[in-house]
Amino acid sequence: MIPLTSRQAGPVWDQVAGGLERLVRAGAFLPGEMLPSPKELAWQMVLNPNAVRSAYERLVAQGVLEQDEHAAYRVAERSEET
Repeated sequence: MIPLTSRQAGPVWDQVAGGLERLVRAGAFLPGEMLPSPKELAWQMVLNPNAVRSAYERLVAQGVLEQDEHAAYRVAERSEET
């Protein structure tokens, strides 16, 4: 799903955020689609859940993801790009 490498500079959460953003931009996740919980994705990728949570929070701050009142993460609705 998201390739990680020790050769890349920067923290693992940055690699996760970058990989997720690329997948969203490529249409692998559609607007409004729910993502796995940070705990679930961390389990799948054999990572610390805090790393995945940090990646999700970065993408929320960038407007790529949205977090609802139940702490679920969804792909943000996209506006028309110019």
